[in-house]
Amino acid sequence: MKNVTVNITGMTDEDLLLAIDQIYQKLSNGYTSGADRNASGNYMFEVYGTQSHQDGGINDDHQAEA
Repeated sequence: MKNVTVNITGMTDEDLLLAIDQIYQKLSNGYTSGADRNASGNYMFEVYGTQSHQDGGINDDHQAEA
């Protein structure tokens, strides 16, 4: 099982959404931690745990067979 801890601060809702998008992009590219800041906010994240062979990744498009 994998867990991710995320901390985001921003002055506006848009700042928060931009940080979420940046974190999503980094996770999609295989990053397990990251941080950034600018004048209006900051974010940091870290992934914990291990992925088993049964776990899908963030880009897993498999669907259960009916």
